[in-house]
Amino acid sequence: MKARFALVAGLSLLAAACRPIPPPSVLSEVDQVRQGAAAEDARQYAPSAFAHAEKLRREASEAFAAGDQAGSQILGERAIAAYAHAHALARVAHAEEAEAGARKALDAAQQELTRTEADQKRVAAELDALDMKLNVAREAQPTPISGQAD
Repeated sequence: MKARFALVAGLSLLAAACRPIPPPSVLSEVDQVRQGAAAEDARQYAPSAFAHAEKLRREASEAFAAGDQAGSQILGERAIAAYAHAHALARVAHAEEAEAGARKALDAAQQELTRTEADQKRVAAELDALDMKLNVAREAQPTPISGQAD
C-alpha cells in the first residue's frame, strides 16, 4: 500500500514538473493595458509611441515563448511603461488641440471686440454731432421777452 501511494505521489510530482511554466503576470497586465481606452487614444494621437509599445509587447511574448522568463518579465514591464508614455503623448496632443481651438476662439472674440469698439466710436461721434446740432439749434432760437414781473 505504501509502495503504491509512493508510486502515485511520484507520478503526480513528475506530471506536475512537466507542466508548462505559466507566463509572467506582467504579460496579462500588458494585454489589459493594450485593450484599455488610453491605448486606443494613444493609437490615434501618438501612433509611433504606440507602435514602440506594441513592439515591446511582441518581444516580451517572443521571449516567453523562447523560454526566457526574466527577459519576458523585463520586456513586459518596458511595454507597460511604453504604453504609459504613448498615453502621455496622446494627452499632450489633446492639450495642443484644445489650445489651438481656444486660440482660434480667442482670435474670433478679439476681432469681434475690435468691430464692436469701432462701432462704439462711430456711434459716439454721431452722438456728439447730434448733440452739437441740438446746441446750435437751441442757441439759434430767439430768447423770449419776458413780461413785467408782478
